[in-house]
Amino acid sequence: MKRLLIIDRHQFGYLTDTYSYCRHLAGGYAITYVGWDFGLPTIFLEGVRVISVERTGGKARRLCRYILRAAREMRKHNHDLVFIVLFLGCSLLRFSGGATPVIVDIRTGSEKSGRLSRWLENLQFRVEASAFRHISIISDSLRKVLRFPAGRCHILPLGAEPQGLPPKQFSGLRLLYVGTLIQRHIEETVRGVELFHRSVGDAVPISYDIVGDGDRADNDRLIDAIARSSSKDIIRYHGRVPYDRLRPFLERSNVGVAFVPMTPYFHCQPATKVFEYLLAGMPVMATATEENRLVVTDDLGILHEDTAEGFCEGLHRLADSLGGYDSSKIIAAAARYSWGSIVRDRLEPMFERVLVSGSPEVGA
Repeated sequence: MKRLLIIDRHQFGYLTDTYSYCRHLAGGYAITYVGWDFGLPTIFLEGVRVISVERTGGKARRLCRYILRAAREMRKHNHDLVFIVLFLGCSLLRFSGGATPVIVDIRTGSEKSGRLSRWLENLQFRVEASAFRHISIISDSLRKVLRFPAGRCHILPLGAEPQGLPPKQFSGLRLLYVGTLIQRHIEETVRGVELFHRSVGDAVPISYDIVGDGDRADNDRLIDAIARSSSKDIIRYHGRVPYDRLRPFLERSNVGVAFVPMTPYFHCQPATKVFEYLLAGMPVMATATEENRLVVTDDLGILHEDTAEGFCEGLHRLADSLGGYDSSKIIAAAARYSWGSIVRDRLEPMFERVLVSGSPEVGA
């Protein structure tokens, strides 16, 4: 059995990506996971040895403690492969594993709103990742933003787990947004629902559930938009809901909302919730970012602009075509985005290629 070391600063089980890798790899790999302990409820998974690093002290002290603990685990030389989820400072680990192959994985680009600050953070990401020979990255468009050669990167996309829900009924619009509110401007969707509701009245039954949280300013903008809306009776904001309690929302909804502003930094960032909605058998309402355009075909949902008016116009198009959607066909079309498929078709073949190369991991 191959031995895999995963270094990811999230507490084990709280980054969906690495937790899903562990779930689907545990039968064929002996996995060790080094993460931080954020004091969240402990998640256990058979076949995974978890090392939790405490977060006491200041930021620099915590980071040093984490890097030293990860380096100590790498220096044992009893792992066949090391997989590091990129963080600022991870390049300090480049010599710790000796000749053990290392992959550094990039799950996101900078989401800073300022152009200069975004450029500087992306430059930091590029420098950190360049310390290693093998790089996996979430999308080809992010690879281009970070200016890595195509031959240097393995594309390791986002995914989701199939939900096993009953087929959806499409007699009305039961919208669901699940995700962060930070920099997402979800209040635009609230205004879009209001515009749509005003124009159709009771001819198209509609409801909208919003699940998520952000900073105080984001939360206040959303709450204020709902309070001011003439459609506030059909819009419900639920705040943060743990992942294991989302099923009732997915069961009663039949349209997923994947709204992100169409900014340069979101164009190259796939939205996890798109895949979760599709694998729950729901068409999606998604802003027309470059990554969403690669996924959301006419059979899977509607692409729209990132304004209230654009969301309203998308709702009209969705309502006109609602009877043509079929949950089983949506799930079948999205099957390649399941975590099982991604691990089988992308992650494990990448691991095999890297293991065959068998060379030290200092970057070019």
